[in-house]
Amino acid sequence: MESLPIFLDKLVPSWAAILVSVTLILMFGEIVPQSIYTRNGLTIGATLAPLVHLLLWLFFPIAYPISKVLDWMLGKGHASLLRRAELKAFVDLHGNEAGKGGDLTHDETTIIVGALELMEKTAKDSMTPISKAFSLDLDGTLNLWVYKLLFNFIQTFTKFLFAVYVPREKSELGH
Repeated sequence: MESLPIFLDKLVPSWAAILVSVTLILMFGEIVPQSIYTRNGLTIGATLAPLVHLLLWLFFPIAYPISKVLDWMLGKGHASLLRRAELKAFVDLHGNEAGKGGDLTHDETTIIVGALELMEKTAKDSMTPISKAFSLDLDGTLNLWVYKLLFNFIQTFTKFLFAVYVPREKSELGH
């Protein structure tokens, strides 16, 4: 297909050769196959599976020695694996806050980096100290004093825990 413009260049002007080749490649290489395979992909794949297996067996004697020679000449291709620190830097690079056109939001970046740091964290890192916890009795009344206390607590701490607890006497009695 890449040589189509070269062959057409001898028959028509250069701009027409490029226009015709791009149109034909787009039409018969993209649009028509996608419209056919979208509807009947599994059927066509199952039908052509024996042909693919035949081609694999047919070309194995040629492809296998070539692959071994290439592995010997170039070295075996190893997938590049990133260490945690490199992966975190990579995620930060793709964050849109970095100003480099990344499309990860701040929340997505925070979640991914947090997941990468799970091996280094302990339960203590995730817990909220009791001094930063605001708790109310389950049967307690919510009056103006409690609302003011809660409002002051929220203003004091950026991260806080709000808990409603069952008094010990009730939980022991099974209520």
